[in-house]
Parts: sequence; structure tokens; C-alpha cells
Amino acid sequence: MPLLDSVTLKKLVAFHEQSGDGATVLTTILDNPTGYGRIIRDRDGHVLRIVEQKDANRSELAVQEVNTSVYVFDADLLAEAIANLDNHNAQGEFYLTDALETAKTRGTVGAFAAPDPLSVEGVNDRLQLAALSKAHNRRVCEHWMLNGVTILDPDTTWIEDDVELAQDVTVLPGSFLKGHTVIGQNAVVGPYTTLIDATVTPRPSSNAPACRARISGVPRTSARGPTCGRAMSWARRPRPARSSR
Repeated sequence: MPLLDSVTLKKLVAFHEQSGDGATVLTTILDNPTGYGRIIRDRDGHVLRIVEQKDANRSELAVQEVNTSVYVFDADLLAEAIANLDNHNAQGEFYLTDALETAKTRGTVGAFAAPDPLSVEGVNDRLQLAALSKAHNRRVCEHWMLNGVTILDPDTTWIEDDVELAQDVTVLPGSFLKGHTVIGQNAVVGPYTTLIDATVTPRPSSNAPACRARISGVPRTSARGPTCGRAMSWARRPRPARSSR
């Protein structure tokens, strides 16, 4: 669950403390819940049971609220529940979900639905990791485009979470902005550039000292075209092709 963030966890804990339930399940709503355990609630909204895909009937399969396998327990209740766990099942494994049954004998089990399904999406292999990374990066690019940054090709542009971009920055295709990189207003970055913990600031005049940034570990400075007088543009220049004899 690489994108599970502190904001979601704080909301989950706050919900648990306010509800008075002995345990709370973090859930989410999916358009396609195939493969996930379904959350079955009672009339009061408490968790009645969690039904795995293979065990669900037709009406249960229609439920779109799913278990994320993240739980909050009162400490004393969790200690008791873990002490009572057993592995008397076909797989011979201990299931934390069984601890919810202990919680229900002591009261009720609540559920808090994460507002962002992407934040609680699990990853089981590198294919899923790549897909989740791409979806998250697309959101990051959309955030910056809605805040005045021009990104010519979001599909080939990767921007990490700690990067800061000023308004009217232009990011050309193939750019990778990593670490705590800061790009100043009107700067043009790229194409095919990697910036790591770099600072690119507007250049007020052609006589101003040039900035330097670490581009893939190599200090390099480049200014391009009409932006030279007001901003630095960092670009990896292709090597000239060797002439063949």
C-alpha cells in the first residue's frame, strides 16, 4: 500500500476514537471490487462480517465497499484478540481478521471508508507497482497543470512529491524532476532532463551569474532560446553523431 498517507491514517484514528468501537476497519469504495473482501454492514452501519470473494454470494458480490486490511484496535482488546488467535484452518495460518470476531464479542466493529481509493490500493508485484506509480504521477502532473505549470507530455514527465514548481514553468517531454527540486517562474525544463535536488531560478538579465544544478549527478548549465534573459533552461544535449567513413 505505497500511497497510504498520514492524512488518511489520522482521519481513521479520529473516527475510531469518536465512534467508541473496539475496532475499526479501513475500507474503500471501488467501481470494480473483484478480488477484494466485501464489507457487510448491519442496519446501524457497523461491520457485520467481511466476506472474501470466493465465499461471497450474489448479493454480497454486488457490494462495492471492500476491506483494505488496515485496522485500528483498542490496545487491550487487540492483546486479548491476538492471544485467542489460532490457525485451525485449511491454510494453517493466523488471520488478523479473526481478531475482529473477538472485538464483536466486546461490542461493535466500525468501518471508515477512505475517500481516495488510490491511497489504499495494494501492490503484489512489479506490474501493479508500475501501474500505481503511473496513476499517482498522472495526478501529480494534473495538480501542477491546474496550478499554472505547462507540461507538454504528462505521459513522459515524472515529478516526485517534494518538487516545487512556480507558475508559468514549462516542462518539456522526457523530464524527471526528483528530490527537493525547485523550479522558478518562467523556467523551461527539458527535454530529456533529470534534475535531482536542483534549484532553477528566474534569470533577471543576461549578465546575471548562471545557476548550476546536479543533473543525473553531473553539474551542467544550459540556457535555451528566448528564455535566456529571464529563466534558466536545463537540458541534456544529445551527443553529435559520429561520422562514418
